[in-house]
Amino acid sequence: MNIETLKELNTAMNRYTFIYNQNVTMYFNEDTSIQKVASLSFYQHQTLLLLYYNDSYKLDESYTLSEISKILKIPCSNAFRVAEALIKKGFCIKKREKGKKASRLFITEKGESLINKDVLDKQDKYLELYNKHITLKEQRELLKLYNRLSDILSKIPPSK
Repeated sequence: MNIETLKELNTAMNRYTFIYNQNVTMYFNEDTSIQKVASLSFYQHQTLLLLYYNDSYKLDESYTLSEISKILKIPCSNAFRVAEALIKKGFCIKKREKGKKASRLFITEKGESLINKDVLDKQDKYLELYNKHITLKEQRELLKLYNRLSDILSKIPPSK
């Protein structure tokens, strides 16, 4: 990818992010209802989301605690405490691979259903806030930016 394409991509992404943040994210600063209902910390919630969107429970593969700590940018000791709390609440299980030192964290059905509810609740709230606060002009600009980003990204060859 050449430097001009990178600059164009960066400009479009920055503008898209600005409009999005201006209209939506400021309304989501409070804890989510799921965090309150399930007594989850921020990092417990983020860990569940990470495991949920990884589809690890379907593939019999998942993240180690070390990988989770790197992704969430927290010390391994904190990732361990997050995992233990999620296990205790029944949202995750830990499995050790044969012949391996590291354990992998998997989301349980209970954890999956919690995140499903969380995602659906947020979708409804997101759409309501988004439609309430974004102008027609901003909607059109976002659509153009989205299409432009899609065009730029489609030109990037897949990595090997």
